[in-house]
Amino acid sequence: ITLVDYIMFLFLCLVGVSGVLGTVPEPTRTWQFDQLLDHFTYGEISALTFSQRIFEYNKLWNCSADGSVGPLFVYTGNEGPLESFYYNTGFMFDIAPQFNALIVFIEHRYYGQSLPFGEDSFEPQNLRFLSSIQATSDFAQVINYYKTHYNITQVVSFGGSYGGMLTAWMRLRYPQLVDVALAASAPLPMMAKTAKPKQKFFQIVTTDFGMANEKCPTIVRDGFTKLYSMYSKGSSAYADITSSFKLCSSFKKNQFDHLIGWVRNAMLMMAMVDYPYPAEFFGNLPGWPVEAACNILIDEMKMTNDPVKAIAAAAGLFYNGTDGQKKCFDIYDEFIECADITGKGIIFKNICYFPKGYVNIKNMKMS
Repeated sequence: ITLVDYIMFLFLCLVGVSGVLGTVPEPTRTWQFDQLLDHFTYGEISALTFSQRIFEYNKLWNCSADGSVGPLFVYTGNEGPLESFYYNTGFMFDIAPQFNALIVFIEHRYYGQSLPFGEDSFEPQNLRFLSSIQATSDFAQVINYYKTHYNITQVVSFGGSYGGMLTAWMRLRYPQLVDVALAASAPLPMMAKTAKPKQKFFQIVTTDFGMANEKCPTIVRDGFTKLYSMYSKGSSAYADITSSFKLCSSFKKNQFDHLIGWVRNAMLMMAMVDYPYPAEFFGNLPGWPVEAACNILIDEMKMTNDPVKAIAAAAGLFYNGTDGQKKCFDIYDEFIECADITGKGIIFKNICYFPKGYVNIKNMKMS
């Protein structure tokens, strides 16, 4: 049996297990790799570098008497601090003992502590070095370092979502470095424009809520419909909106679109992280958060018969968590519009830039 076949066998076995298989240990080493700023330009800029953060766990790795060593398991970091992915990717740690693997997580450039220009990294003129092809080149440099310095001959890359796309591209772009790539929930067909229509994502989210309870999508649609109706009545309804959503400050007319995004983001994110066990990837959520949100929707309807209060309470699960202590919600602190997962936006000094043809599809929002 090949390394590829065995890892896939373990993956298929483990994904069927309900619950956390083990606690992710602390890294045995945290260090900074001296990374090239630009992998594709010659001249003065080709000498510029920045510090890229690496988490390493080596307690499962061993060297044999004949000099052979275990493989390298490397996680291709996503769009966020490295801790978020290290402590929520237990699968690598679950199977590493069977391979005596060295585990390495690489932080994506421009995220966490891997900021090429420090506090000025997000100035428009400095963002030209933020791209997936620069990121995969970063990963290639780190992998090559480990292969060269530790005599490693086999490398398996792992990634989920955007990180899954990166790990798939690593196998395609650097087959001499990466032997196996396990890309989980990687939306490659969407990026390749082979998945149509794009609103399929929203249909899947709607289906997810419907599978938890067939009443839930209707409650959500009714909640958004009523909320739009309340807003259309003008300032006379603003106090009710403030109260229904338990906002920290009084609702204002120009906040409506942001409030809609705040609710929608909660529903979508809970569907994306609908793990069967409690997790803290995007907040302190219970196992099966979509089912938990549906139960909140249904319970609130039984108590108040108000779909607006129902969607407000369900969204509160995402932003407040299972044991949250928030007495009110600050929708601008909790949801950044330019980071909305329903579109591809870039933020420059609090200004949003979206590509031409950007459309925000509304599936569960209204009939």
